[in-house]
Amino acid sequence: MMSSYLLAMGFGILGSIQLHLAKCLQLQGISTVGSLKRIYGVKKNIKTKGSTRNIYLLGIFLSNSGFFWILLANKYGPSSLFTSMFGTGLIFLMFYSQKILKENVNNITYFSALILTIGTILVGISSLNQNHLDMTLINAKLVFVLAIGFIILSAIIFLIYHHSTNPRTISTVFGFIAGGMASFDPILKGIGQNYHQASGLIPSHPKGWSIFMSSLFFSTLAFGVTQLGFYKKARATTFVPVFNSVYIIFPLLLQTFALPGFSFNWLMILGLILLITGLVGMRQINKYV
Repeated sequence: MMSSYLLAMGFGILGSIQLHLAKCLQLQGISTVGSLKRIYGVKKNIKTKGSTRNIYLLGIFLSNSGFFWILLANKYGPSSLFTSMFGTGLIFLMFYSQKILKENVNNITYFSALILTIGTILVGISSLNQNHLDMTLINAKLVFVLAIGFIILSAIIFLIYHHSTNPRTISTVFGFIAGGMASFDPILKGIGQNYHQASGLIPSHPKGWSIFMSSLFFSTLAFGVTQLGFYKKARATTFVPVFNSVYIIFPLLLQTFALPGFSFNWLMILGLILLITGLVGMRQINKYV
């Protein structure tokens, strides 16, 4: 059981690195090209417009192919094992921005990364201590009810705040909605993969496939809301911590209600507090994600 959970957490780390790099490439554009030229010694001139487009398209590809890690993680444990590792991608970006982009990374960023790492480890350990978690027993109907409820809540919040010109408000609202939508993606994929008492890399039951495919609706919404948020000048320094915090916390809350045997404990709560503190503290690199 423990080895399976560790595998799921490992896939969560790999998925987080890929998805954060994808966001980075989508926003970084031509700056990435300059960095790659320095690293790989590319001497030929690269047109700015085409470079920006290609880098952006690479980011889109990495973002849309990140589901592979979710499938692998769901095969070995609850979906929260994947999502709870999501903050580790920011640590990767810290080194990426320092080593490749040649950005200055201050001591606060290093300390925040340490706090984030400790928080992630504590959340992981708390999950390892929860034995006999069987995703085939998750209450799919309850998850769908909560998903519909979140869609309604998001629509209400969007209608109230979408005309706002306050960057902090836009960042918080769109980060909350996008993070929540994205958090249903691994949960629904996990339900589909484990539907009808069968656990596998892909669903083995027609209804399982239907549930699995419904996850694409939420991942697409999350992507669209993210792009709209950046179009409306959302500040990444606010958007990213809100998105990541919601993406990590929501699956834990969902499993508390829908997955028999899963519950919060003091170690998990402490880990989440440290994890979110680290996310907020790593503001310097957030302009790239």
